[in-house]
Amino acid sequence: MAWPSTPLTTYVAGSAPTIKAFDLNAFQSAINGIVNATYSLAAVVVDGTGGAIVATTPGTTQVSATLTETALPGTARAVGLDCVGTRLFGWANFTGAGTFKRGYNVKTFSRTAAGSYTVEFYGAPADPDFCLVSGTAIAAGTARTVCVKPYLSGGGNLALDITIHDDTGALTDAAAAVSASAE
Repeated sequence: MAWPSTPLTTYVAGSAPTIKAFDLNAFQSAINGIVNATYSLAAVVVDGTGGAIVATTPGTTQVSATLTETALPGTARAVGLDCVGTRLFGWANFTGAGTFKRGYNVKTFSRTAAGSYTVEFYGAPADPDFCLVSGTAIAAGTARTVCVKPYLSGGGNLALDITIHDDTGALTDAAAAVSASAE
C-alpha cells in the first residue's frame, strides 16, 4: 500500500531525517486535492465534531445531524443540505409470491397473507411515527395501491406492514418496492 495510506517518510522528533520538501509538497497536493474535489476519498464520516478515529465502509458517506422538526414554522434549510432524516433508512424489492429480490438494511422479509407483507430493517428510528415511507407496485396491468405503515418490531427494529390492493380494493399479490427514511 502506498502514500497516502502509508507514510512517505517516518520522522522522529529531534533526530534525522530532516523534513523534506518532497514530503511537504505531497501533503499540500493531497490537501488541495481534497479541498478542490480532485482527489478521491475511500469514505467520508461527518460527525459534527471531527478528529475522531472512525471505522468506515469503503465507498460510503455517513452523517450524524438530526434536523427534522415537530413544530411549525420549521427552520429554513439550504437546498441540498444532508442529515440523518434525508437519508434512506432501508428499502426492499420483492415479488408478489413473497420472494425477497434486493434491499438495503433489511433484516427479514415475509409474505404474511395474500397481498400482505412485512419487512424488518436493522435499527430503530427515534419514533417510527415520524418516518417517511413509500411503496410502489412493480406490475403491468390493473392499477394497484401499496399501503405502507411503519412500526417497531418485537425486536425493537423499524418494520413496515405492507398491503397491496387491486383497483377494486381487494388484497392482491404483486411485486413491489418499499422504502423508509427516518431519524
